[in-house]
Amino acid sequence: RFNTAKAVELAPVHDLVEIYAGDTYFFDTEGHRDKNAREQKALVRLARQFPKPLGRELRQLWNEYETKPSLEAGAAKALDKILPVIQNIISGAREWKKGKLTYERIVTAKNSIWPRFPQKRDVLWGILEDLLAEAKAKKLLK
Repeated sequence: RFNTAKAVELAPVHDLVEIYAGDTYFFDTEGHRDKNAREQKALVRLARQFPKPLGRELRQLWNEYETKPSLEAGAAKALDKILPVIQNIISGAREWKKGKLTYERIVTAKNSIWPRFPQKRDVLWGILEDLLAEAKAKKLLK
């Protein structure tokens, strides 16, 4: 059974770590080389700012988000992959234009990293496809 509260708890932990580590643009191959090391360092820094029990919980939540294939972690990751698509539609594809991205390149890349959680994959992937189709219809993507 899907635990919505758990998914909501997992999602911001990932973003908190990115505040210190820096968010790595999805198509930035250079930035991905040291992404894990930057995030680990940021996680330690962030966890130290809390009392030990909360710091431990923060690390556990982050590790679940990053490594465990729980349904909740998969849903949180999928939504994290959908948000940049929404942001690009709203911004007139500012980031997509910088990277000269196409519909096919985005779909191929997103599919390669899409979280594995079969129970909800079709629903969330459908949302992503609908958003990308909207972007294509608005001529934000080729």
